[in-house]
Amino acid sequence: MPDQTQTTKATGDAASKIRQPRQKRSIEKKNKIIKAGLELICEKGYQSTTTADIAKRAGVSTGIVYNYFKDKKDILLSGLSDYIVIMQSPALDFLRNYHAPEDWDVLLNQMIDKFVESHKLFANPHQELTALAALDPDINAFFEHFEKATVSECVALFSEYITPIPHLYEKFHIVYHLVEDFCHEVVLKPSPEFDYDALRQEVISSIRHLLEI
Repeated sequence: MPDQTQTTKATGDAASKIRQPRQKRSIEKKNKIIKAGLELICEKGYQSTTTADIAKRAGVSTGIVYNYFKDKKDILLSGLSDYIVIMQSPALDFLRNYHAPEDWDVLLNQMIDKFVESHKLFANPHQELTALAALDPDINAFFEHFEKATVSECVALFSEYITPIPHLYEKFHIVYHLVEDFCHEVVLKPSPEFDYDALRQEVISSIRHLLEI
């Protein structure tokens, strides 16, 4: 059995083979691999996607892929940040540019519309990535980190317009999941059993109660 020194050295040797591109052409090549990997994983599923598939989609050799990444999971993790920013930016940009509301119902309806719009644009990848997060602790940790950052930003944005109340971060954590769950119901698993207008109003009513607005 190898000792800790040998294991650490082996890990370091493997890591040292991973290139960090500095030239524009190399950076573009790495970004093409990330884009191809994320597209294929979302189209075919994580288990059905191989590194060779990703290389082919990116127009590079498999060896080139391994110059930049350890494996397909490394490619996926590298692409998640960009994916999440692109998916959530319409909703967050709306909140960043919004001024003190005259009507909270209007603001909350518009905010929910933006989140629904984002989920519709990325419905297929969102389903695949949500499933992966449930199975892989690294991917789950990535989404948890993003969720905490989003909640913190929402707290900062809304703090300008609402009366200070206790446990604001915890309440926005609940608000975040209310909106996310509503989007999932509407976009990912719609059911004829639901009156979605009524469901939306219940979400808005719950948010207003939580935030005392």
